[in-house]
Amino acid sequence: MDPIVWAFIFLLVVFLAIKIRESLLGSSPVPNSANGNIPRPEYILSNGDRYTGYWRVVNGQYIERDGVGTCVYLQGGTYVGDWKQDKRHGHGIRKWPSGDVYDGQWKNDAMEGTGTLVCFNGVKYEGQFKERKFSGLGVMTYPDGGSYNGQWVEGMKEGQGTNTWANGQMYRGAYVRDKKSGYGVMRYSTGGTYRGDWFADMRHGFGVNVNPDGTSVSGIWANDKPVGAGGGGFQGPGAPYQGWVDPHVANKHYGLPQFGAGK
Repeated sequence: MDPIVWAFIFLLVVFLAIKIRESLLGSSPVPNSANGNIPRPEYILSNGDRYTGYWRVVNGQYIERDGVGTCVYLQGGTYVGDWKQDKRHGHGIRKWPSGDVYDGQWKNDAMEGTGTLVCFNGVKYEGQFKERKFSGLGVMTYPDGGSYNGQWVEGMKEGQGTNTWANGQMYRGAYVRDKKSGYGVMRYSTGGTYRGDWFADMRHGFGVNVNPDGTSVSGIWANDKPVGAGGGGFQGPGAPYQGWVDPHVANKHYGLPQFGAGK
């Protein structure tokens, strides 16, 4: 065969081999002088995650993920959105293998800013985040119809808020570390009310309890029971204390949802 033909075949084989290698590695040739944000086909990272999107390129070298891109995690789930200096930063949507979905703002690889988290168990949170936790103002709704609308700190109810239960019961007042603490008003589903001080989810301090029949008890409470010590005791016959149980405690959806994978 003509040597020229052999040379042509050899060069063609080399060219095809290079193209196949680039396809397998998820890279594409970039001019040595190229700089800026340049899209790149799917690339397999050292940890097994797969990324397709924009990279910051310096002198023809892919340096880090920067811009809009999609990451498919080896452990399952995806992230579609903005990247900056190889971290999720800006707006993005994270889906976990568990079925949880977060759509909102990110900062330095963490959920931070305003966003919406919908969990597989039906719990939904819309509001502010800081370092992956509910922090600021936010609304959490439960699958049974209950909800909490108010302030959060480090993933817990803290500050002023309104908690409404599916049976119509409602509490409006202060929270500390996920528990009613401080001044608050509880309107029971039976029609009764309590206005006064709380501590660790119990009536504690001075308060007025009005029963559905109109009778009332006014005075000092301790550990969710009237004690009659201090503050002048009690006024009014009141009614036998029946106790009160937060219905969300018995609900399997109560509390903060877990965020699927750690990423």
